[in-house]
Amino acid sequence: MNRCALCLQMLRLLKARGMMSRQELADELQTNIRNLSEFRKELETAGYVIESTTGRYGGYRLVEEEALAVPSLNKDEQTALLEACAYLQAHKDFAYGDPFMKAMDKIRAGTRGKAHGSGTYLEESDLHISARLRQYLTLCREGIARQKAMLLQYRSLQSKEVKEVTLFPYELVYYQNAYYVIGYALHARDFRTYKFSEERMKACTLTNRSFTRDRDFTLRDHVGIGLMKDQVVELRLSIYDEVAVLVSESRIGLCLEAYWQEDGGYYMHLLIDGEMRAEQFLLSLGSHVELHEPKAWRKRIYQNVQALLVHWKESGT
Repeated sequence: MNRCALCLQMLRLLKARGMMSRQELADELQTNIRNLSEFRKELETAGYVIESTTGRYGGYRLVEEEALAVPSLNKDEQTALLEACAYLQAHKDFAYGDPFMKAMDKIRAGTRGKAHGSGTYLEESDLHISARLRQYLTLCREGIARQKAMLLQYRSLQSKEVKEVTLFPYELVYYQNAYYVIGYALHARDFRTYKFSEERMKACTLTNRSFTRDRDFTLRDHVGIGLMKDQVVELRLSIYDEVAVLVSESRIGLCLEAYWQEDGGYYMHLLIDGEMRAEQFLLSLGSHVELHEPKAWRKRIYQNVQALLVHWKESGT
């Protein structure tokens, strides 16, 4: 690192950390401690005031802290901060959400240029997706950024037919190891969610049709504990025996209430995202569970178990 770069690095360190000992500075800059006095002279010549103190707790301190301009953010850095804001606005469980937003207002007020978030909230790597879906994701991001309609060939979970969907893409969300696009579907005249899946999304193209994003749209209106709020299942149940202990030690869904009953059962009031996951959870408990609510699910689970037994019997399992 050349002399100029070392001086700037020293300035940034003093700005960020306040008082630093000479040894700390030398270690951070990977230079000889004797060079620090020369760096200080260079910086003071440039107009910065650096206070020097001696003794056991002595060192250097930047006196005129406001003299150091904050380096401007590049487009990717601005986008990353905007994405963080959008994510926290959609997920209200962050305790410092309001102070974070106020801090972001100050950062954006002093930042040159503009950047726009893509609406992509990543939890894990997307290396597992195919090249075809990766291409569709790229088109979706472009559609969001340019406000262009997408044309999908899509088969929903409830339908066996592939249908054509014209979608105004608003947000791209990564959730439970899969990507989803949330947008305004023309055929439904409402917002819908579509999963990027080999089985569901058969084709995706970007059109030249422009749309104007609804200013009243907020992601939190469409995303709850599950990807979509209407996918959440609310359960009230009591679990018994050793299974109760195992469940009490686990994190399952969003637990609203849990306590040990006088009869030794473990009572839970929880939310689980998706009917399939709720059903899998109940089946995993076997005969160790008493389902209080929803009562209609007692019949549902019973019928599914009966159907499974018939299937096993017919297949000779």
